[in-house]
Amino acid sequence: MDLVEFAVNPVTLSLLILFIVEYVKELGLRGNKLRVASLAVGFTLALAFKMRLVYPDAALWIDIAFFGLAAG
Repeated sequence: MDLVEFAVNPVTLSLLILFIVEYVKELGLRGNKLRVASLAVGFTLALAFKMRLVYPDAALWIDIAFFGLAAG
């Protein structure tokens, strides 16, 4: 995986949210706590995704953060 070829788009964002929520589920969260964690993860990553448009200077750092999450 290379940062040059890595594209942050809604599909990548959705997959990252799914994988992170599955990871949180493995840590033992269940029920309403898992729903709140899922909402928090989705909201945070979606906000970071949109911040790329608002702050173009920070887009590289946001891409690096998403790449790190995907590579992990």
